[in-house]
Amino acid sequence: MEEDDRSSDEALLVPLSARRNRRVLADRWSTKRCRRCFGFLGFLGIFFLFASLLLVLTFRDIVEYVVKKEVVLAPGKQIFELWKKPPVPIHFTIYLFNITNKNDFPFAEKKPIVEELGPFVFKEVWDRQQIRFYRNDTVSYRMVKSYFFDPTLSKGSLDDVVHGVNMPLLTAASMFKNSGPLMKIALAAAFRFLDESVISEHTVRELLFDGYDDILIKIGKQFFHSYPFDKFGYFFARNGSDIGNFNIFTGAEDSSKFSIINNWNGKEYLDVWGTKQCNKIEGTDGSTFPPLLESSRDLYAFIPEIGRAHV
Repeated sequence: MEEDDRSSDEALLVPLSARRNRRVLADRWSTKRCRRCFGFLGFLGIFFLFASLLLVLTFRDIVEYVVKKEVVLAPGKQIFELWKKPPVPIHFTIYLFNITNKNDFPFAEKKPIVEELGPFVFKEVWDRQQIRFYRNDTVSYRMVKSYFFDPTLSKGSLDDVVHGVNMPLLTAASMFKNSGPLMKIALAAAFRFLDESVISEHTVRELLFDGYDDILIKIGKQFFHSYPFDKFGYFFARNGSDIGNFNIFTGAEDSSKFSIINNWNGKEYLDVWGTKQCNKIEGTDGSTFPPLLESSRDLYAFIPEIGRAHV
């Protein structure tokens, strides 16, 4: 009987021992598996840490590389199509001043009283035409600017009447300001004979783009054949006409020269002002500038209408 009990106990101990061994093996496998997981996670952490540091150190270089590669004036580039005909609306805003006491000025000892008229807002459309590329990393084009009146953004109409200074008369008088007394007397008599007044009366459209006939302009053309216009207007014959031939750098070889003017109408300097610096043609045409500029660098834009490059 005792032998039977001992044999049964031994039979029970065998499965218990096997189960214990399997549990120990499973614990060891689980421990190894956890160690591997933690090791892999640690490796990933170190990898991403070094990758982040590398990205921080090289991010600017990567951005500069991409920008320099894309910011180039060349057919097929997206920026070229945007540069050729800018889609962003440009508004040209003008204010005029009306002399309200025109009967008192300048004959009486009174100062002119003026009122501000406007704004008169025009949508300005730029169109670069006759585009030609050259081997010296430059491209030439003729800039055509067109203006379209926008009544929704304007205060007033193009048919509003403005009383202002007679500019053709003032110009003619200034040309003879250093003449002798007899010439000045004769000039004043001529102005009275031509019924020219110091104050003129014209509509906004005449003063701006349409222009108006003036006897002094016609007489002046007889003496100054190089004067190209037969009417006067502050922007007469400017609507839809080009403002000259620009030659600029494409930025293909040097991104810091992107859109910088090489010459205008074949000139690097004008002959308008008294100093070389004032006559210098520099900067861009005002629509684009080189990428990645330092904040301390001055930006110049050359404006042919006023014959100057301005910051």
